[in-house]
Parts: sequence; C-alpha cells; structure tokens
Amino acid sequence: MRKASLLIIFLIMVLAGCGNEKNSMGMLSLSERENQLASALAETTFAYDLEHKNLDKPHFNVWVEEYVHGEKQEEYLMMHSMMRTEKSEDERLYFSIQGTGEDSEKKIVRIIHADNRGHSMSSKHDVMLNKEGSDSWSSSNEIDEPDFSDEQEVVIGIVQYADTEIGITGVVPEVLNNGTRSAEELFKDNPVSYLIKAQFSSEQRSQ
Repeated sequence: MRKASLLIIFLIMVLAGCGNEKNSMGMLSLSERENQLASALAETTFAYDLEHKNLDKPHFNVWVEEYVHGEKQEEYLMMHSMMRTEKSEDERLYFSIQGTGEDSEKKIVRIIHADNRGHSMSSKHDVMLNKEGSDSWSSSNEIDEPDFSDEQEVVIGIVQYADTEIGITGVVPEVLNNGTRSAEELFKDNPVSYLIKAQFSSEQRSQ
C-alpha cells in the first residue's frame, strides 16, 4: 500500500512538472569575432536563445509590424513560422537586416533558426523599409525574461527611423512588453518604426 501511495505521488509530481514547463527566449551574447562578422554582413543583427519545452504550443512565429507616425499598418512586412515536434533547449535565432546595394530602402531580412542537434532552418524575405529620407536610426533587442504564456505576442526587437533634426529617443522592447506605454504613443513623432514580434502558439500564424 505504501509503495502504491508513493508511486501515485511520484506520478502527480511528474505530471505537475510537465505542466509547468515553459517556452522562453532571451538575448544571446555574441563573441567579439561574431559581432565583427555580423557587422560586416548586415546593418543590424539581433541574436536570441530559445527553449521550446511546452509542445502544447508547438509553433514559433516571428514577424515584423510597421508603424508610420505611430499608426500601425495593416499588413506584416514578413512572417516566419516553424513547428517543433520534440522539446528543445539551447536553440538559437538570428534576425538580420541587410541592404541590397540597389535601393537604400530595399532590404533583405534573414532569419536563421538552429537547435542543439545541428539542425537549422533559414528564410529570406525581401522587404521595403520606408525611411522617408530619414538619416537617424536606432535599434534594440533588450529583453528580460518576457512572458510567452497564453500565446502572448512579445516585442523582441525595435528599429526606428527619424529626421536628424528631431532625433530618436531610444526605446527598448521591455517598455512595450510591460504594458506601461503603447507603440502608437511612443512612435508618433517617428516617420517610421518597426516592431519585431515573437509568439509560441498552438496554431501556425499567417499573414
């Protein structure tokens, strides 16, 4: 009887532990050499580490939203989605923006998503970044243990463009993720701003 009781308690603990597993994402520190390579190959590179443990939310989605003077535009600039069938730790995600050499506003967004088993997935998206002649710009991917529960949409990166005379007040993603300020309020003086968002979801996200 005692063994049976212990077995039941053990099973309850295991099931409770499984239910508490979370999907998470954080900033990834690059080495000096990696930073040099990233700077040489792209205008902006954001690097993240991921843990995908809750397979009730098997889809990982990344997309870019555009704001013109604080007004959100209807269509996403790009969408990247991948599905996990096995739990994974120590994944890496690289998000880069690079020029084409043809048009100052035409950019290439590249995403590389790799896991600790040596598997990787990459995607390339041609986008038009509407800078409206802006010369001043700022970017940030400072995130601190964002909450991905309940299929929460999380800001993982910001790129802002502004007129040189006005300048830019740097904004980090945490300001938007903690709900104290809205994108519409923060970006109303900027000609154009871009939010990079991520989400773990039960279904694949589409445009």
